[in-house]
Formats: sequence, structure tokens, C-alpha cells
Amino acid sequence: FYLDRVDADEPLFRMTEGNLYVGANPTNPNDGFRGWIDDFKVFAQGVNPEVACNHAKGTLIGTPEGSGWNQLARTYPAGHFRIRQMVKAAGEPTNEHYACYHDYRGDYRAHMANIPANHRSIREAINFPEGPLRFGAPRPDSSDNAFCLSCHTDDGRLGMNTSALTLNRRLNTEDDPRRQPTQPDAKVSGFIPANWLGRGKPASPIRTGRDGVDIDQWLLTAASSGGNSGGGNSSNATFVIGSDQTISRWNGSSFERFGTSSGRLVRIDVGENGRPWGINVNNDVYEWNGSRWLRRASDGQDIAVGGGNVFLTRTDDTIWQWNGSSFERFGPRGSRLQRLDVGEDGVPWGINVNNDVYQWNGSRWVNRDADGQDIAVGGGNVFMTRTDDTIWRWNGSSFERFGQSNSRLVSIDAGADGVLWGVNVNSTVFSWNGRRFIQRGDDTVEIGR
Repeated sequence: FYLDRVDADEPLFRMTEGNLYVGANPTNPNDGFRGWIDDFKVFAQGVNPEVACNHAKGTLIGTPEGSGWNQLARTYPAGHFRIRQMVKAAGEPTNEHYACYHDYRGDYRAHMANIPANHRSIREAINFPEGPLRFGAPRPDSSDNAFCLSCHTDDGRLGMNTSALTLNRRLNTEDDPRRQPTQPDAKVSGFIPANWLGRGKPASPIRTGRDGVDIDQWLLTAASSGGNSGGGNSSNATFVIGSDQTISRWNGSSFERFGTSSGRLVRIDVGENGRPWGINVNNDVYEWNGSRWLRRASDGQDIAVGGGNVFLTRTDDTIWQWNGSSFERFGPRGSRLQRLDVGEDGVPWGINVNNDVYQWNGSRWVNRDADGQDIAVGGGNVFMTRTDDTIWRWNGSSFERFGQSNSRLVSIDAGADGVLWGVNVNSTVFSWNGRRFIQRGDDTVEIGR
């Protein structure tokens, strides 16, 4: 526990040249320390409270009133105010008392994954207050972070100079070669089982290609704003395709042209990172990498992005899944779908040539309805338009009518916020505001969220 702090105009302790004895000095038995020593460390830097706690084999936690850790923390009155101010400055919720969570009964018994219930880790609030890292946004500027500067210096080598801490707006976190010490390698390869890193991360098993797949898509929270992938909530980014096949993105009040001047698509979808995938009039499949469109496949009919997965239907209605470097066949060999969408849980839904609606249950396609025209999945919602353009929403067991009695849409999609957007037969764009559909644009043939 943080016992006390002393500020002095001059150094209080200085190491002098010569032998350093831990315990009794053999040349002067009366000079030294006699007792049990667990650890002996010399800090050649001013450590912050979290780092000091780390050296004591623990991590700082905010303690709720009445807990055992809270009662113990109260017996050490020094330091709580200073820690509380640091947490507050980071914009995080504060506590009255803090403790160095530890367990000396064995090695690695206290760690970030077993912090007591209702207690809050404050590690990042102290060590990385400008954070966190977010998928779809640049790494924040850490050039003034005292914790980072304890290792990074102006003349540092191999990435340890201060320029490694600066903001680079041209690269989003997942594309930035810089990694923090606690981050895993950017790529993972081999056979990745479903739910490896949590539910839907990934939703289905993936056999990666030689280049592997990005691990950040499953570990980092999607950016809430900014980043190369667009303004607004990137996990709810909305794209439309005009009648001339040009691509536009919603900026919060209107649609503005997106991508390169030569970019043309007929189908589009976007995942939690805000980056769209699309298919052009020649059935070529493209991914936006933050600065240009990269061709990923051919013979594409429909595209669905979500939950860290990218699914594709080809012109023969077969279904394919992106493995990080190429598309591989997905589902039973007899599976055929024309329209497809997938939500944050990574579970795809689709519609076949006979307008039957299907949901993937992890091992097979389950028929959920008939007379489907388009499907949209997002924010825990599943929406469908029927062949008469009416709109329906899945209630967990069946589809029920959604929207106003006269609502009609032909192309729909939903983002992570669960809000439905769509295009009607007159190429007008609408979004649902909770009570009715609001017109957002026109001259549109396709929408992707």
C-alpha cells in the first residue's frame, strides 16, 4: 500500500560507488539490516502509484465502500487524494479509497483477470490516460505521457525514441506497426476456433492464409469517432451507392462523397471498424484499406461484414468466408443464398433464390421464414423486407410487422446501434428515428451500415 510521499529540494538518497550489501555489512557487523528480506529494488526513476504497486506484485484498484479491500485501504490514509485526482483527470469514475490488489500466497495469484467483483482497475487511467486504443482510429498522442517517457528517449533506438509516441493521423491503430508492450502480435495465423477470444470472436472457425488475420478486430473496441474510417460512430457508419454507382458516407447531417474518384460499387457493407467492403458491376470484390480500394476476389454477388467476419455470396449463390487472405467455402456444400447480412455476434442470415429466409446456427442453415427480399442484422435486431416491400423484425421466434403501416423499403441495413436505414422503390433514403422513418437522401440504389 502507498504509505507516504515526501518531496524534497535535494536528493534524499544517493547510491555511492563501492560494494552494496543487502543485510549485515561483513566489514562492520553493526552497520546494516538484520531481518527477513523478500525483495530489494532500487528505482532510478520517479514511479507512479500503479508502477509502485506493480513492483509490489499487485495492481491498483478502486474499492467500493464496505468491501474488505476498502476497509484495509482506509488504514493507509496517504495517497488516496493524489490517485483520485489522476483517475479523475483521465475522465474515469473515481473512488474514495484505493488499494494495491495483491495475493502473496503464490506467484501470479493476483492479476487483471481476477480483480474482485465490483472493484475497478485503474491501471490504464494512470498509465495510459489518453487511451484506450480503438479499432478504426489512430493511436493517441503519448508524447507527453510520463509513464511512456520513462523508457522512450530522444536518442532511443529500435522504436524507443520519442517519435514513436507521436500521433499519426494517416494510420489507424490496427494498421500501425507500433505496438504497446502489453499488446499481442498484430497477426495470428493457423486454425482459429470459434469464440476463441470471447463470444463471436470469431463467430465461426477460421483457417487463415499464410499472411494470417488481424487480431485487433477482436480485442479492441471500435472507435466512437474520428479515424481514417470516417466521422461519426464508425461502428454505425452509413454508406450509400448512388444510381451512378458512386459511394457516399453519412456525416451526421448529409451524405458526402467517399473514397477515390474512380470508386464504383453496386453492393456495400461495413463492419464494426467502419471500413466498407463492396462489389462492383463486374462482380469484383473490394475492401477499403483506409486510403484506397483493394481487390480481394471476383464473382461476388452480395457481401456481409460484422463480428470480425466477412461473408460473400458468389453468382452461383454459394457462400464464402474471408480467412484473412482469401475467401473459402462456408457451410454445407448444398448451401445457396443470394442476399446476406451479419451482425456483431458474427452470425449470418440470408435469403435464397426462392425468397426463403435462413439463419446460421453454428452447424447448419435453419429456415426462419419465407417471402424475403432483403435482410439486415445489427445491434441485436434482425430486419427483413418482404417481396411487397413491407418491413418486418425478428422477435426471437418469428417476424412481426415493423414501422408505420405504409412503410415500404426495398434495400435495408442496420448498424451496431440497431437503427434501421433503407431505400425505397423511388431511390429515397430513410432512417428510423424510433417513431417513424425520416428522409435522409435520394438518388440511391443501395445502403450499407
